[in-house]
Amino acid sequence: DAVVAGSDQIWRKVYVERYGIGTFFLDFLPESFKGKKLIYGASFGVDYEEYAPEDIAKIQPHYSQLDVVTVRETSALELLKSYGLDNPQAQVVLDPTLLLDKEDYIRVVNNANTTASVGNMFCYVLDMTDEKKKLLFSL
Repeated sequence: DAVVAGSDQIWRKVYVERYGIGTFFLDFLPESFKGKKLIYGASFGVDYEEYAPEDIAKIQPHYSQLDVVTVRETSALELLKSYGLDNPQAQVVLDPTLLLDKEDYIRVVNNANTTASVGNMFCYVLDMTDEKKKLLFSL
């Protein structure tokens, strides 16, 4: 009945262009798809323009076919406006991680079937810099 894409940085060009710039604007759906097309809590991950005019040309026809678009930041509203992507009109919503209560997360952690790691640490860093590497490897 519907396809939903979202949320964090699904429109960040440097992260998604390997999949095709239109993927997270649902360009992969066949024209015969009659369900709703929804974007929840999307983010560009930056507050400056990354998309080139040729990117917008690829995105525009798919954006205009979306039924609902929501974003995580007001800066995303400004970017959409600067790109001429204003129909449908996007709205700012909560980050989806904030839609759950603390108890929901506690339940997930308590029900997790994992083995505790001893002496190891995992770090997920989106934009690695030399400064971040130095900090991580000095721990």
